Amino acid sequence: MSGLFLRNFDEDPGGPFAPRGLNGAAPPDEASEPEPVLFDEDEVNMMIADARAAAMAEGKALGSAEAVAELSAALEAQLLGVSENILEELTTLSERIDLHFVQIEKEMVELALGLAERLLPEILSAHGPDLLVARIREGMTKARGNAALRIHVSEAMLPVIEQAAERWRAQDFDHMDIVVSGDPEMADTATRLNWKNGYFEYNLERACDELRSVLRRSVATLKEQSERAE
Repeated sequence: MSGLFLRNFDEDPGGPFAPRGLNGAAPPDEASEPEPVLFDEDEVNMMIADARAAAMAEGKALGSAEAVAELSAALEAQLLGVSENILEELTTLSERIDLHFVQIEKEMVELALGLAERLLPEILSAHGPDLLVARIREGMTKARGNAALRIHVSEAMLPVIEQAAERWRAQDFDHMDIVVSGDPEMADTATRLNWKNGYFEYNLERACDELRSVLRRSVATLKEQSERAE
């Protein structure tokens, strides 16, 4: 049988049946082209598994970063809200503390005023004369070295101060001409000493009145502050 019919034309022809190029030249050698890389089923499955694991890891990392960012933003917003609440609470607490101290101060001043109203008259009555004598003696010490001294007291205290002046003159002021005179307008706890180029004044009753006035004004001021704060 002819060899033509025995040739499988689906296979690459060769030998005398190989196709010829132009002018009978043989066609280029196709064996120089790279052969395709073939993988078996296990290798393909392994590459798919590796690609899936890498994709999952990348997705997990991206999801973790997004979750951390969201959590950080949420925590920052929560901390800001807490800080604002704490600041408001501290402001309210400070106002309450200020009001509390105003109330305490007002109560203390009211207590002091009550004590002054009750005790000062008793002090004036029980110790006023002794305190007056002590202050006159202090004033005479300031006038030491002068030749003359005039002491003004109330008419009720005139006898008491005259007797005291005699004792002082005999003890330490024998060189001084001391004159004691009564003044009907002076309180029993008041005195005025005059000497050349100097004087000394004392009025216990007026000092007590001024103290009570200061306490009353303080109570009124603190009460007004407390009412405004409320």
